[in-house]
Amino acid sequence: MMPGDVRLKKTTRHAHGKRKRRPPIPRSRGATSGHSTPPEENRSPPRIASPAPSPDQPPPESIPGPSTSCRLDTRYYTAEEIAALTEHADEVKRGMETKSATQRKFDLLEVDLAHSEEQSGTDFVLVDFAMLKDLFAHVRCGKCGLAAPDLRKPDRQYGLAVKLEVTCSVCEHRVERFSSPRTEGSGNITLFEVNMRALKSIQSIGKGVTALSDFCAGMNLSHRGLHHKTFQAHLRKVVQVCEDTAAASEADSVRAIKDLYSDLGQPPNNIDVMFDGTWMTRGRLSHIGVGCIIEVYTGLVIDHVVLSNFCLGCAIGPKASDEGYEDWLADHECQRNIDCGAGRMEVEAALIMFKRSLSDNVQGCGTQP
Repeated sequence: MMPGDVRLKKTTRHAHGKRKRRPPIPRSRGATSGHSTPPEENRSPPRIASPAPSPDQPPPESIPGPSTSCRLDTRYYTAEEIAALTEHADEVKRGMETKSATQRKFDLLEVDLAHSEEQSGTDFVLVDFAMLKDLFAHVRCGKCGLAAPDLRKPDRQYGLAVKLEVTCSVCEHRVERFSSPRTEGSGNITLFEVNMRALKSIQSIGKGVTALSDFCAGMNLSHRGLHHKTFQAHLRKVVQVCEDTAAASEADSVRAIKDLYSDLGQPPNNIDVMFDGTWMTRGRLSHIGVGCIIEVYTGLVIDHVVLSNFCLGCAIGPKASDEGYEDWLADHECQRNIDCGAGRMEVEAALIMFKRSLSDNVQGCGTQP
């Protein structure tokens, strides 16, 4: 059917192709006097002026809100200033390249080698006891001066430290000294320095108490070196000292790097770093992994983390069903701080350090694996 077909209704024929008329929009009526609101009710309440502060009262501090704005003036450098800053930065980099890595770090951290050698502390040597006795046979007693004193060593040993006794056969004057000084501390009995140094040295090469005992037995120093309980007790103190020293060293490195980047004309909180990870043993079965963040220009370590997926105390300690497990667990300090394999440790270490770098106000950019 066509729209004009006579068979359609008249309204249908005329309505085809036409727009539907909308109803008229009613006009808003003006408010009548009976329902009108007084002008005073529509007005905002008047503001009450705050009293003027007294001369002794400090001015009120402005509290920043969500709409608070801050003005930051940007300094624009001229072409001559930019060229001078660039030339100065290149000169600083060239000066760093002419130095060795060790000397560059010493200069940045202001390390005085001469002062460090003077304050190095004790000076240990390995001496055969028979030769030491022969040496004492050529001296005289310091009290009577008549005979040579007799040097002897009791059977009791204090780790690698021993007690030496010098006795005169004429006047019976006797002097006792330990072969090693004790470390500084607040306890009644402090540790011998030679034992602490032996522990730190064997830990530096990735070995433990068994390797230390084998070394001491091979050198005929002691049949055992340090007892394993003594080794573990000393190790807790050494670890805490090492952590404090590492934190202080990394804080000094961060300050030196910030000063360097300010000298280079770059933002001190956005530095170029590289990340590297290593493991205690070779392969992908190591239980201990270490991650470090190193600044590119200086080579200084600014952060590190040690991850371990194994705890010897948990392995050899009592089980949950054993008697006394609750008491043991209350005093146990678990050494396990991550639950992943050795291959995942490097990634987790990078995530941990880069996340906390934001809270430390130091962000790395241009990271190199």
